[in-house]
Amino acid sequence: MMKILIAEDEIYARKSMKKQIMELDFGREFQILEAQNGEQGLALFRQEEPDLVFTDIRMPRMDGLELLREIKREDPEAKVIMVSAYADFEYAKSAIKFGAEGYLLKPIEDAELEEFLMKFRQQSTRKKEQAMFLGKDMVTRFIAQSVQEEETGKDLLAERMFGKVFWRYQVLVLWFSGRRYPEREEFMLWLHNIYGQEVWTAFRLIELEKGIWMIVMGADGQSRFRQKRIIQKLLEEKYDCYLGISAENQAPGELKNALAQATAALENRIYSDEHLLEYSVIADIKAVKYEMTEEQKNFLQISLERKSRDRIQSALDEIFRDMEERGRIHVDSLEVFLAQAAVLIHQAAGRPIPRLRLMDFSSMGDMKQRLLETAEEYCACNGEGQSSKGEDIILGMKAYAQKNYYMDISVKMLAEKVFFMNAAYLSHLFAEKTGISYSAYIRRIRVEKAREFLEKDTYSITDIGSMVGYNDTSRFIQIFKQETGMTPKKYRGQNQDRN
Repeated sequence: MMKILIAEDEIYARKSMKKQIMELDFGREFQILEAQNGEQGLALFRQEEPDLVFTDIRMPRMDGLELLREIKREDPEAKVIMVSAYADFEYAKSAIKFGAEGYLLKPIEDAELEEFLMKFRQQSTRKKEQAMFLGKDMVTRFIAQSVQEEETGKDLLAERMFGKVFWRYQVLVLWFSGRRYPEREEFMLWLHNIYGQEVWTAFRLIELEKGIWMIVMGADGQSRFRQKRIIQKLLEEKYDCYLGISAENQAPGELKNALAQATAALENRIYSDEHLLEYSVIADIKAVKYEMTEEQKNFLQISLERKSRDRIQSALDEIFRDMEERGRIHVDSLEVFLAQAAVLIHQAAGRPIPRLRLMDFSSMGDMKQRLLETAEEYCACNGEGQSSKGEDIILGMKAYAQKNYYMDISVKMLAEKVFFMNAAYLSHLFAEKTGISYSAYIRRIRVEKAREFLEKDTYSITDIGSMVGYNDTSRFIQIFKQETGMTPKKYRGQNQDRN
């Protein structure tokens, strides 16, 4: 719809010009606004932002030249045509000087008016097309604000315009693997060459980040064909890309949810070789939730901190074997796992690591391998052969005990769940290198922690026993006395006397 403003104080001349324009509006694409003087014309210009203004030169309160100056001051790109009954060259010179696009004499000839309308219709179309190519049109801005900003004031005009263009729609997320992807303008031009003017009512594109685009597409009988054609064309051009597609929506307020659906569909490529992934398909597939156990987290952390590639691989093997046994893991759980793994690698490396995104992985095997490679690169890991004396194993066992002293820890559990080694060998190795058994080492740590708690009058002896791993209070008192030569109650009393 092209807005045209007529500013004319003579009602007959104004109505006559409106009638002329309407008779030339074969496509019913003009909305005509009327102003009785320059002041009213300026107010309408500010409110309605017309594409074209016709203004009489001689008007009361604010003449046409002053209106032209004010309009050009606010919008230098505005298109204004001066109209006058006087063939006055000075008027024409002033109008052109102040930026008028043309000058018409009354009575206006149909052919001359039609020439102006055709010219500015073409200019307006090119301007709107350029805005859409650049993503600066009202509808594209509304989409971007809807999905990228947490709290936005409602732009009712933009929302209504979105509803007119997309009465039903789907959101697509187009992701390019690697660093090769087309320019936005190149892609939009390609769409235009295929779909012609239909592209302006069928597509809007927002670049979410480098290599990840959001496309809003009108949902109709041609949607599926268009989606296939997009991915087919890009693959023909040797772009490695994937397309996630949301369910159909109507309400503008569902844009953010539709984007989440399309993203979830795209992330499920980890289970599929398809380049086109629909949320309606994956929504019906049963997926289970997953969370690393404390033992798995601890083993991975210890392995990363010790910079042992073999241990890291063993930890990842255990985690991914556990996932495989559970079945298809929900993508939300995989995102959480990646975030946790990234934090552990970052802490062990002492420097930032590249962002780990689920959509970057083509399979579960690919995810495991690239996690290992990232850990190896950023933690400067070494091979198992460089720690042949087992110092890293001993240090890992000690670190595990220091962190998890309150849990039910045994060499058997460590051998099966953390180090994946023979329990007898692990027990012998620890005793050989430290001079005490692992159970004795854990007992010493627990008693030391109990001493720290007893020095404060905050917890009862029963509570402290439970806090250091002994649910049986009698057993706790017995072990504490064996290690210190006194009961917990006596130790607390002596400590209080000293203070």
